[in-house]
Amino acid sequence: MGMKQHAENYIEAWKRRGYSDDIPDEVPQRLMWLRKAPSYKAVCLAILKNSPGDLNARLVVSAWYSELKRVELTARGALDADQEGRLRQRYFDYEPEL
Repeated sequence: MGMKQHAENYIEAWKRRGYSDDIPDEVPQRLMWLRKAPSYKAVCLAILKNSPGDLNARLVVSAWYSELKRVELTARGALDADQEGRLRQRYFDYEPEL
C-alpha cells in the first residue's frame, strides 16, 4: 500500500470517528504526537519522513480503563471467571490495587 493510500485511510478513519466534514489543518502539538486528534500537518510530516506508520489511527485504550471495565462487567455478572482472568492477564502482570 502506498503513502497516498495510507493518508486516505487515515482521513477516512477519522471521518468515521466524528470528523465528518474534514480533519483540521493543525491541532495542538501534544494532541498530534499522542495521536488523540487528526490533522493534515500529521499527514504532511508522515509523508516527509516517509513513515506510513505515523498515520496509525487506531485508538489506544489504557490498561486502567480496561481494568475498570472488567470490574464493571464482573459486578454486572456479564463476565464469567475464565473471561475475567483472561482480561486481567492480558493487561496486568499483577493484581492491581483498587
